[in-house]
Amino acid sequence: MNFYKKMKRFFTLSRCLLLNSALLCFSVFSFSVYWFNVESIQLSENPQEENTETNIKWALVIEKYLINYKKDLVSFQELYGLKNDSILNENIKEITTMIFGLRKIQTNKIEESVAEEVMSLYIERLKILNVSLKKYLQNMAETAKEETKKYQDSLYKNSLSKFSKNLDFIISLLKKKTEGKRILSKSEALYNQKIMSLETENKKLKNFNKVFFKSKRELLFSLRNILWKVKKELQSIQTIQ
Repeated sequence: MNFYKKMKRFFTLSRCLLLNSALLCFSVFSFSVYWFNVESIQLSENPQEENTETNIKWALVIEKYLINYKKDLVSFQELYGLKNDSILNENIKEITTMIFGLRKIQTNKIEESVAEEVMSLYIERLKILNVSLKKYLQNMAETAKEETKKYQDSLYKNSLSKFSKNLDFIISLLKKKTEGKRILSKSEALYNQKIMSLETENKKLKNFNKVFFKSKRELLFSLRNILWKVKKELQSIQTIQ
């Protein structure tokens, strides 16, 4: 009974992604750098100098880069549990604004100079973001790694090692049912397979403090999977008995 209580308690415990640092190269004239509001990008039915197909293609390329950039940041947030991080949220919001701006200039109904200026300003801003965010993400990842290791060691010392020893004892009792038998029935063979599966999962628990995890979220996900399999095999063994 105590074993199942422990198992239930453990069972309820709830890419480090690298961002591409290479910037896209795009030859445009230098403009004074100020921030473009998407609403300030005005389309025109009869522009004096139509936007070029080359500009449109480059805007699409930069947009795709930003979409992947944003996905990486969101994945980083999820991996490290940083959905409420104000710095990341602001940067994701800014990147989203740039994506909309780039989509808006992918037309010939806009002045060529405006399209080029938007792309120039966005690339300049990306250079700044890449430098500042890279350092920030590295610091956050390192902090998360240290905190995760402390949590991992504490969890193993105070709970998992004891849990594993209890599971060892239960496995040894279960093995007695078919111990010494040379010929096994189908149900007994299946019974032994389930015990072997239990031993495999228990080995993972024994070595749990040696596994590297990037974040507490990743650690708990792995632990849940192990404990779910332990619970599943124990239930199967009870059914076979």
